[in-house]
Amino acid sequence: MEHFTESGNEYLTMLYSNGSINTYNLDNHHVLQTLTIADAASFVLFKISNVLYLAVAKNSTSSNSEVYQWSSSNEQFIYSSSLSTRGARDVTFVSTPQHGDYLIFACHHKTPRFDHPTYVYKWVSGRFLAYQHLQMVTNALTVDSVVTSGDDVLLVLTHAMEN
Repeated sequence: MEHFTESGNEYLTMLYSNGSINTYNLDNHHVLQTLTIADAASFVLFKISNVLYLAVAKNSTSSNSEVYQWSSSNEQFIYSSSLSTRGARDVTFVSTPQHGDYLIFACHHKTPRFDHPTYVYKWVSGRFLAYQHLQMVTNALTVDSVVTSGDDVLLVLTHAMEN
């Protein structure tokens, strides 16, 4: 669940277990939009150049994660792009003054035959481009924290414990 304010209005965006993402107008308590996204595992709201975006991590081995852009005139998120990820369980937005804006997708899949790196995308000229695939010793579940210091960025990821 995330809260945001745009054009003086307050909104709440929530992800439900069935994969639907609802956006509510908190001023009048109405559902403005329901995005039904198969295999949606998590989402993050973020701004780049004062434009609001919604990135959705899709926990699927056959479809990509998605990015949506907020339309203030329609009070809805509009599909913007698809980012190649497999088994994405979590997504985090990172903005660094020196190096720009990034989306990080932590991936996990229980089947050993799948290789799911953590995907890093960088914002370049108005869109996200593949920047780096971090090969993990174990599958990542979530991005716990991001620490920046000068030119350095430290990602803290949790992983699944297999029995």
